Amino acid sequence: MIPFRITWRGSLAAILLGLSFCGLAAAQEPRRGFYTPLSADAIHSVVAEHGMVVAQEKTAARIGTDILKRGGNAADAAVATGFAMAVTYPRAGNIGGGGFMVIHSVDRHEDVAIDYRETAPAATTSGIFLGADGKPDNAKSRDSALGIGIPGTPAGLALALEKYGSGKFTLAELLQPAIDLARNGVVVSDDGADTLPEWHRRL
Repeated sequence: MIPFRITWRGSLAAILLGLSFCGLAAAQEPRRGFYTPLSADAIHSVVAEHGMVVAQEKTAARIGTDILKRGGNAADAAVATGFAMAVTYPRAGNIGGGGFMVIHSVDRHEDVAIDYRETAPAATTSGIFLGADGKPDNAKSRDSALGIGIPGTPAGLALALEKYGSGKFTLAELLQPAIDLARNGVVVSDDGADTLPEWHRRL
């Protein structure tokens, strides 16, 4: 969690970004590697005066916080964070998948949910994941190209920016931090070092 202490003039008081990206359905499975999360007693609350960016990975969270410090609102920060996570934490932040965003707008007096979960290809049929015996074949749905989804994340984040952003940033400007990370490289976390080799073999 990256708190900040500036006056936040954005129109959105709060935003919950469900970065439930899933380029592969199996990416939602529990991992079988060596990484162990922090114990509960090692986690402490953080108080922020004007806003906070929470993400699974700290580099992406810092990018979102920087957008807030530069006068952006929560939607701007969520978009920048989401695209950055595609680079820094690819198994959760994934432009090849989809997600959800819930927005509470004080100025508009409305609550909005954007569903940009990935969808099945148009040619998909109801029996595509059935075996010759007519029963579900997990290998078809989890380990083959038949289980691919049409990504929703790029369109969903772009829509959130267009409809609920502050207007102070273009999509290109919010994409730039992620582009820079992809070009210049990132430090691979223990979690990434644990999971990437496994997924590389699977792919």
